[in-house]
Amino acid sequence: IKGAGHSFSYTLVGNPDTLDPQLAENDSAMTVLTNLFEGLLVLDANGALQNGVAESYQISEDQKRYVFQLRQDSYWYQAFG
Repeated sequence: IKGAGHSFSYTLVGNPDTLDPQLAENDSAMTVLTNLFEGLLVLDANGALQNGVAESYQISEDQKRYVFQLRQDSYWYQAFG
């Protein structure tokens, strides 16, 4: 299993309000979510966009369509039920 045998721990100031990245507001939720998810693009220390899960991307001429090529080392989990 990829990543098996590794662990880390954090002390949270309280319970996360949600683990839904679109709804999270408190610091505990943000700490957990930052460690669970990586975006297509991420901000570096200077605030500039860098590739995250995206290996590359193209923007259409009308700037309405973005096509992302994902890194080959990315993997996904889908829960059923």
